[in-house]
Amino acid sequence: MDLTEKLKKIQSNNTTTPSKFIGRVFELRDVTHKEHLRTDSYAKHKALNELYDQLIDQIDAFVESYQGKYGIVEFAIGSINVIDYMEYIEEFAKYTELARTVFKDDYLKNQIDEMTSVIYSTIYKLKYLKK
Repeated sequence: MDLTEKLKKIQSNNTTTPSKFIGRVFELRDVTHKEHLRTDSYAKHKALNELYDQLIDQIDAFVESYQGKYGIVEFAIGSINVIDYMEYIEEFAKYTELARTVFKDDYLKNQIDEMTSVIYSTIYKLKYLKK
């Protein structure tokens, strides 16, 4: 199932869970780091470096906040072979917007919003700051 199909499934019946969301953000971080090391563009290299650095801090804070209230959560970090990174990250940004509905606590939604903001900022940098 590709990411677009997953997004549609999440939107239609809220199939994501806190543990799936956490695992998916770590997946994004790993995919981003891999893309960062493969690129021949300095601008892309720097933008992706900023993204994975910020994501690791943000998801760490999110997991700690979540576990502080709800207890330890088990999660798996998926492995995905990404062909088109821009398509992947754009769809992932949409995923984070939809996934925030899984959480009822405003402080967790705010942390997801911060992750989403960093992802969209990276999309901007990748699309328009290519020099």
